[in-house]
Amino acid sequence: TYLLSDHCLHQGKYLVSASILGHKGYLGIFCKQAPSYRALFPTVPTDTANCNLAGVLGPAVGVLGLMQAQEALKLVVAPQQALIGKLLTLDLWHNRFSQLDFSTAQEPDSTLHIEVLTRKDLSTDDLLVDVRSRREIDEKPVDGAFQLPGESGNYDFAVLPSRGGRTVFFCVSGARARAAAEQYGRLYGSNPPGILLGD
Repeated sequence: TYLLSDHCLHQGKYLVSASILGHKGYLGIFCKQAPSYRALFPTVPTDTANCNLAGVLGPAVGVLGLMQAQEALKLVVAPQQALIGKLLTLDLWHNRFSQLDFSTAQEPDSTLHIEVLTRKDLSTDDLLVDVRSRREIDEKPVDGAFQLPGESGNYDFAVLPSRGGRTVFFCVSGARARAAAEQYGRLYGSNPPGILLGD
């Protein structure tokens, strides 16, 4: 979500974001004419629950997904009625709804731009960096990728070869790739990193 928000902010496009855990969720519209996701949630949580552990109520996913699609349609036909700069929170078990206006939230002083890429976006000059765990690498090796040591998340970027293109990180879930890309971006701001989705 943070990476998608960064990308939408950079491109001047709306981000219609929704999430649910258990029976509680949120829906909001970020970026373009609204503050970014980072403006509302400046710190990336390091330890959060997930659907695998906490579960999710199936019908609630459907309800929230339909509401998300409806907000996307509103942006096209009636943007003045869309949740731009607003966060709708939902408890779909108890049928409780509340709304937060974050339209005046301030952007963080420095937003690191990280590109979100797919395989078709890559060029031969890009350096593909694998930050998966050793167990994950043994299961699915990726041809042409450089394995970056750093199981604890403290990566030694000095060992990376230079290709002249972008440095693109990937893992299984995207979490380690994001962390590595942010760490790399803080050190080498003149060469914005990317993360690869869909592998």
